[in-house]
Amino acid sequence: MGIDIRSENAGDESAIDICVTRAFGSADEANLFRMLRDWHPTFDSELSICAWDGDELVGHLAMTPVPMRLLGERISAAAVAPVAVSPPRQKQGVGGKMLAFGHKLASAKGIDLAFLVGHPDYYPAHGYECRFGFSKTNYEVDAIPDSTLELEPWPVQEHDMGWLLECDELEWQNVDFSWPRTGRREE
Repeated sequence: MGIDIRSENAGDESAIDICVTRAFGSADEANLFRMLRDWHPTFDSELSICAWDGDELVGHLAMTPVPMRLLGERISAAAVAPVAVSPPRQKQGVGGKMLAFGHKLASAKGIDLAFLVGHPDYYPAHGYECRFGFSKTNYEVDAIPDSTLELEPWPVQEHDMGWLLECDELEWQNVDFSWPRTGRREE
């Protein structure tokens, strides 16, 4: 029987959990995807790609739309993860078919860039290139100066928003590559 590649439908959740858990040998990645589905503000079930062989889910790929900043420009991007194929079906082209299907859908939705952290030998065959190294920022919390503005305690008050957005914009000017946690800066 051939592989049917399609977007996630309501009711596929349990099959996705099982497939992803089998592919990674633990429930960690399945839990990550469940959190993306339930909590990420830009989650799009159309970009949750399923590979079915009859009534068995043999592969799953998640593409989560995210706003990004890349070299001074804001772009529409998709974080690709997790990519899961059941162990007996690995090395049979299932992952590549899901990636091709997902890229086509993402492109139709205006997404300019897909990025992931993945195996350096596998993903270049599907159009991915190593572009960025890893970086980390450490903050000396004790060295952060006191605020010049007294802010209200959580939740953020409406009258604080202008100042906070202004600070956020200044920070963005010094970032070459960033994936903000949510889809809206106000969040």
